[in-house]
Amino acid sequence: MNRSSRIDFLRSIAILSVIVSHTYEIAFFAFGVQLFFFVSGYLLITALESMTFKGFILYRAVRLFPLAIFMTIIFSSRFDSQLELVTNLLLFAAFIPQFTWFPGGWSINYEWIFSFVILILFKFNSISTKKIFITLLVLASLISEKIISDSITGSNNSKVNITYLGFLVNIIFLFLGVAVRQEIIKLKIKYFYFLIPGIFILAIYYPFPNTFYTIWFFSILLLIILVFNFNISIFLNSFIIIEIISFLGKRTYGLFCGHFIVMILIQKIGPGKVLLVDYLNNYLYDFFAKTIYFILTLFLSIIFAYFCYKYIESPQIKLVRKFLAYKKW
Repeated sequence: MNRSSRIDFLRSIAILSVIVSHTYEIAFFAFGVQLFFFVSGYLLITALESMTFKGFILYRAVRLFPLAIFMTIIFSSRFDSQLELVTNLLLFAAFIPQFTWFPGGWSINYEWIFSFVILILFKFNSISTKKIFITLLVLASLISEKIISDSITGSNNSKVNITYLGFLVNIIFLFLGVAVRQEIIKLKIKYFYFLIPGIFILAIYYPFPNTFYTIWFFSILLLIILVFNFNISIFLNSFIIIEIISFLGKRTYGLFCGHFIVMILIQKIGPGKVLLVDYLNNYLYDFFAKTIYFILTLFLSIIFAYFCYKYIESPQIKLVRKFLAYKKW
């Protein structure tokens, strides 16, 4: 399994976990968004090695904005003002406290700003400087997470605005991808065996019970060590499954946007909220209803992502690559 296939595998896990978190309402599985941030760091720093800065920003804009604009238009009725609409179109709404964004928009807003953050990280040439930066970033993230946790419980009387603290915490996942790609962090298999008990200890004695960022960080690190060190294709043992992973991995943006649209449509046209979930008190039936919800959401989102990739994403990728080659950016 080559490097590209491993990244597709991680992307597939990420989008499936996001859909699981939303359909089954299991908060932990929302780590898929942070896994996407890791993948972004890994791929963006790679892209910068072969592009000029302005070519890189143009490429990112072409990748992110068309679908984001589509989502903004589809959900424009939820915005309270024209300013909210404009900031969503510019992928900046998530950085203005009290502003509303389209479903999932905060993470796409982050991805856009990450495009500029990564330029700063790319400037660091010294390995020792990068290691110091990682250490400081981890410490800052832990402090920010503690403040966020206290704000959620109301124990923080200063009413600290967590808008920018959340962004800071999520940057650590982006830089984890950079660190892995540039081998600042070594994905040695021996760390795998230390991380497993470490995650269980964190889960039991977790100091920030209202957020998952720290557990997500170590869980994602555990996952990427597993994916990068083991021959996953041996476990999958099927060409069809590998092809499915490749298909999902290359269409995660469409799947991510599409599953929000599908979920809302199902809730509106289904018999009751989330296909009878509110009417079924028995856990078994509740789980069954959510499983149907998950399958429907995934299936319809795949259809949306297929057409989106074929008629929007793939053509725009080819077009911008031709332009960058022509301009020698």
